[in-house]
Amino acid sequence: MTKTKTFLLSLVMAFLAVGLSSCDDVEYDPADAPFLGSWIQDSGATGFTFFSNGSGYYTNYYDGDVVEFTWDYDDWYLNIYFIEDEWNYQWDFTPDMELELYDTFTSQTIYFYPI
Repeated sequence: MTKTKTFLLSLVMAFLAVGLSSCDDVEYDPADAPFLGSWIQDSGATGFTFFSNGSGYYTNYYDGDVVEFTWDYDDWYLNIYFIEDEWNYQWDFTPDMELELYDTFTSQTIYFYPI
């Protein structure tokens, strides 16, 4: 092998090593979450409010119940922690900027509008 090929191969290997080692767990700061604020379900039945400190509340508009929770998220999942329960969703936004939550337990998708 020539020195140039050896150098280029070494350079490629170095870039791969750096690229692969940068796949460590990423810290997701609640203050950077794209869904901060208040959201109401498209049926008007329930809503979520997400605060930048990782807390929030869930509102059932039919019976008036308001329950506090904490939450965390990453690129794909939103986890909501109540005192005695945990809800897990895959989250995304629709083209109309609705918050789309796929309930991993019930396999249902729920849509929320910002309020």
